[in-house]
Amino acid sequence: MGGVGDKVKEKTIYPVIFDKNHNHQIGRLLVERNGRRSLVLYYFINDGYVTPSQTELRAKILLKRMRFKPTSAAFVRLMMPITKNQGHTKEVLEKYLKQTLPIVMEYTATS
Repeated sequence: MGGVGDKVKEKTIYPVIFDKNHNHQIGRLLVERNGRRSLVLYYFINDGYVTPSQTELRAKILLKRMRFKPTSAAFVRLMMPITKNQGHTKEVLEKYLKQTLPIVMEYTATS
């Protein structure tokens, strides 16, 4: 999930508190290409359900489709070069994720 040709150095899942009502697990990758390191944060969303797992997302979509219910999903991935340090880069990306989550939830809502 990095860029093409990027080498994944670390892969973790961790919780992010988006606001007092939303605490979601998201994926984190540390990637490197030509000595340049970048941080990637990502998640999948389906009707308000947030997961770092594509398998879980596909299962939720399949169950809804089997019940003939409409469904909509999105994949959100942010990638940023690490300039100062990894902590600073993570803070910047998380701030952006927190600002955009309500927009993505509204856009993917089908119920």
